[in-house]
Amino acid sequence: MSSKILSKIQNDIIGLGMSLMAETRTNDVTKLVVCLSGLNIPRATIANIVKAETGTTLSVNRITKIRSAYSSIVKTLSEETDHLYQFHDIA
Repeated sequence: MSSKILSKIQNDIIGLGMSLMAETRTNDVTKLVVCLSGLNIPRATIANIVKAETGTTLSVNRITKIRSAYSSIVKTLSEETDHLYQFHDIA
């Protein structure tokens, strides 16, 4: 049951992130990095997911720069992720 909830939370956070990023003039890879960053997963994992989904290779350093450039959105998504994890008692 918790894997269904986890998947739902992750999809909701990514959807929220895409909504927040909709008005920005940036490419889809950057939007994906911002959304994945909001899930509080390691940068290396983000790089692997981006590579698998888009074919784009990003360094951990580049991901750090993207996260920094969009820090307010990443922070909002990260806080919402933490809140939902706590609400559903997911460690």
